[in-house]
Amino acid sequence: ETGNKHQPGRRDRRGRDLGFLENVEADILEAEPVGVTDGGNPATVGAPSGLITQNPPPVSVTRVTGAGDTFMAAHIAAEIKGAAPDAALTQALSAAAQYVSGETKI
Repeated sequence: ETGNKHQPGRRDRRGRDLGFLENVEADILEAEPVGVTDGGNPATVGAPSGLITQNPPPVSVTRVTGAGDTFMAAHIAAEIKGAAPDAALTQALSAAAQYVSGETKI
């Protein structure tokens, strides 16, 4: 259970109640893992042991739409299979690099 209980009071500029966001924000901060990618620049994931940063393999980019989805799917699949956080990041970066290079079929 996430413990999300609506706490009225906080409102946006249109007067809509935003009290639920305080608990949502807390849940997001407690969630694992967190990943940040930036194209061909280093990617970082947050793990219980701390932050892990790796460089993606260099490739010639032929497409970018779906790169983040490919990264996340590969990362989740690696974690489900029991990969350590650093190995899951390596696998996700490899899958995304292969995808953007056009080496995979859509």
